[in-house]
Amino acid sequence: MADNHLQFCDGKDWVQILDKKLNQNSQETPGIDCQDVLSRGQSRGDGMYWLDPDGGSHSNTFIAYCDMTSYNGGWTMCYTPVHDEYAKPSTEVEYNALFPYGTDGYRTNCNNIEFTEIIFVDHKTGNKAYFKQKTNLTTIRAAGNYGKQADTYGLWKGFGTINNLYSYQLLICDTSFYTGFFVSGYTNCYKQCNHWCLITNRHTSAQQLPGRFTRVWPLIPMVPDLSAPD
Repeated sequence: MADNHLQFCDGKDWVQILDKKLNQNSQETPGIDCQDVLSRGQSRGDGMYWLDPDGGSHSNTFIAYCDMTSYNGGWTMCYTPVHDEYAKPSTEVEYNALFPYGTDGYRTNCNNIEFTEIIFVDHKTGNKAYFKQKTNLTTIRAAGNYGKQADTYGLWKGFGTINNLYSYQLLICDTSFYTGFFVSGYTNCYKQCNHWCLITNRHTSAQQLPGRFTRVWPLIPMVPDLSAPD
């Protein structure tokens, strides 16, 4: 399709049926996040896309992996740590082609992507643990929220490979004690980044956010058993 115009073949020649170029994702026409790319009809399926969360000058666009199929799609993959304690999403924000999505060391910048949902993924098994806000139904950004106590984000409901009868809590950390996204069970105790009260089971690590309408997805090397809350 020359120049990305919509055409069809009449059996002999290509015939252009739209004067306007197709709306495709590019550095010049990025999405705010992966959810936005999906909503605009720019999705080509799972893969790399250009994003610009502030929606302003395209000078600060970046590329990120988007999962366009899990849980209705629109998930922005933010990081995959070698070990969850080594992921530092506040500062490790540059994509490196040597560490593509699904490999240890994948990074991109999710600090300004808004979300109300988060997924943890085990690449070894394909298992996914999906969490969405149960209370405090407001969008969250990692930027400006690192280190806040878990009650800032309220309680979360879990789906997938975890027990959906329990309530869960979220932390966004950048301390010497822990860095990255952290979800664990809740029983009358909200955790802090430097104080994990009553901790027994948890989901941690790599994160992915779909966007603007609410989504995030952390990626974890292993999905722990969350059959009981902390």
